Amino acid sequence: SFSKGWLPITRTIGDAVSEEDWDDDEYGVLRRVIPGRAGAMGEIFMEKREWDAANFLAVTAYSTASPVPGSADGVSYFNASHRASLNIANTLSNVSSAPVQLSHTAYYAGYANMMNQKAPNDYSLMCSKPAKLLYNPVNRAVATQIAKGDWERATNNFDMNAAKMDNLELIEWPHYRKTLSTSAANAWDGWAIFGEGNELPFMDRQKFRSKSDYDLNVGAYVWVGSVRYDIGARDWRESYSTAN
Repeated sequence: SFSKGWLPITRTIGDAVSEEDWDDDEYGVLRRVIPGRAGAMGEIFMEKREWDAANFLAVTAYSTASPVPGSADGVSYFNASHRASLNIANTLSNVSSAPVQLSHTAYYAGYANMMNQKAPNDYSLMCSKPAKLLYNPVNRAVATQIAKGDWERATNNFDMNAAKMDNLELIEWPHYRKTLSTSAANAWDGWAIFGEGNELPFMDRQKFRSKSDYDLNVGAYVWVGSVRYDIGARDWRESYSTAN
C-alpha cells in the first residue's frame, strides 16, 4: 500500500549571559542558577512535545493542504476521501459527514464506521472496534457517561448504554484543543476514537541534551538545549473522528 511518512521536528532553546554580568557576579548567583537551568529546559521540552503531538491530532489531522505534510496517502488523517491503497482508487472515510459533538449517537456512528472499514485490498473488513476515546477535559462528563454509564445520557426511555461493553480507555488530554467549525471559538469540543491496533508513533531521534559555549561575537556565555523527534501515523484505519 502507501509508503509511510513522518514529520521530523527539531526543537532548540537557549540562554546567554554577557561576560560582563558573569564577571560582576560577585556573590555567585549566576553560577548557582545556571547549572539548574538544564532541568528547566528539559521541562519545557517535555511540554513542547505534548503540544506538538496534540497539534498533529487537532490541526494536521484535519488539514486541507494538498498534500498534507507527513501524510501517507496525501490527505488528512481524518478524511472522507482516503484511497483504499496505492493501486486502488476507491475512496474510504473515517470521519462523520458533518461536524458533530460527542454523544452516544456520534459514538455509535464511529463504532459502525470502524467495524466496517476495509483493509488495503478493499475487500477484507477490519472488524476493529473502538478501544480509546480521546477528548479535551471540556468533554469529561460526556466521555465518562459514554464509557461507564448504564444508560444513554439525556434520554427519557432509559435506553441501555451499549458503549459500556466496549471497555473504552478514556484519554483526557488538556493539550488536545480541537474546536469544531460549527462551535464557538476555543470550545475544544473535538474528539476521536481509536482501535487497539491503531498506531500514532512518537519516535525520539535525539534525546534532550544541553551544551555550553562562549560566543566571541557578542561576548557572552551561551547554554543551549535541543531535541529531535518524529511524529505521524502508520495508517488512518482503526480511527474515526468528527468532521471539521
